[in-house]
Amino acid sequence: MKTLKTSAIAFALALLSAASTLAQDTAKTFDTSLYRVQQSMTIRLNVQKEAGEWVSIRLIDQDGKELHRESVGRKIQKYACNFDLSKAQDGEYTIEIANGTEVQRKSINLSSAEVMKAPARTLVALN
Repeated sequence: MKTLKTSAIAFALALLSAASTLAQDTAKTFDTSLYRVQQSMTIRLNVQKEAGEWVSIRLIDQDGKELHRESVGRKIQKYACNFDLSKAQDGEYTIEIANGTEVQRKSINLSSAEVMKAPARTLVALN
């Protein structure tokens, strides 16, 4: 069961992390990356920002309930944190990173649905 859930997270992250929603402003004051820690149910968020800017990080479930909130101070330029999803229920989660003017959202789809393996390719020659 754990392997299936891990595979579903990896697949969802590959699809959804590239589809982050950015603010309309093209002058970015921070950058983020999100990836799954191998062989675990942990998601790692990296934030790189300019000195003098603060950043707020929130984990939100599909019902809009805030599950986690933290702030990164103005003096910190590089920050990383882990989200352990091993006890989380299946569903859509959003990690929102904001500084008041710019917002980035990263989506995570956690699912225990069974991953189906495709059959091996075969070649049949007909006369």
